[in-house]
Amino acid sequence: MEEYMEETEDFLVMSVHPGFSNQKYIPDVEEKIRELRKRKPNANIEVDGGIGPETARRAVMAGANWLASASAIFNMDDVKNAIEEIKKSAKGAALECSKK
Repeated sequence: MEEYMEETEDFLVMSVHPGFSNQKYIPDVEEKIRELRKRKPNANIEVDGGIGPETARRAVMAGANWLASASAIFNMDDVKNAIEEIKKSAKGAALECSKK
């Protein structure tokens, strides 16, 4: 990855082990997100895997600006509300980060 770092602006960080849905978020990924954000302050960093309201907040606080969520949305009876809760959490974290 190092050899492509300078020419890359969009990054996907997996916060689960790739392969199947409904896995738990791996918190250790937050350090990788922070390091990537430090090195590439203007990059788009997407986090995919285990993203619900709380983990959305954590990923954004670490430096993510794109999120991908499946199980936390589609396993709910109220899909619209599930999306709104994740968005609310992510926006709150982004606002908190902007005040730092």
